[in-house]
Amino acid sequence: AHLALLRRVSSAPRRARSLPPSPVAMGGPTTVFVRNLPYSCGDKGLEEAFSEIGPVKEAFIVAEKKGEGGKSKGFGFVHFALAEDAATAVSKSGTFVVEGRPVTIDVAKQKLGTKSEGLIHGKPIEGGGGGGGDGDDR
Repeated sequence: AHLALLRRVSSAPRRARSLPPSPVAMGGPTTVFVRNLPYSCGDKGLEEAFSEIGPVKEAFIVAEKKGEGGKSKGFGFVHFALAEDAATAVSKSGTFVVEGRPVTIDVAKQKLGTKSEGLIHGKPIEGGGGGGGDGDDR
């Protein structure tokens, strides 16, 4: 009886493995990076556009320094209240329109250069890797 059960199980068609959910769908990142924004779009316009997808905690356009005119660089960030809304935004990349222009939307990468970078347990990382050697130490 066990052998027949094993044959039946092993001869059953295998199901295709599904890909693991993206980090965004798993309750991960809630901030998206938006490119190809019209230069006329401001923080408020960006927030209003993405509010169609879900509640926005913060939205801002990256602009030149005030001394250089403060003009938009054509990209910005939107921080959603929910990771599911960020995932929805990413899925609409290339088709979502802001002020008449389709934009590219990606998960925002964590900014490097934070205070915690280069620290282990709050202490600076010191020293380096191994000394290299001539490879005869095996």
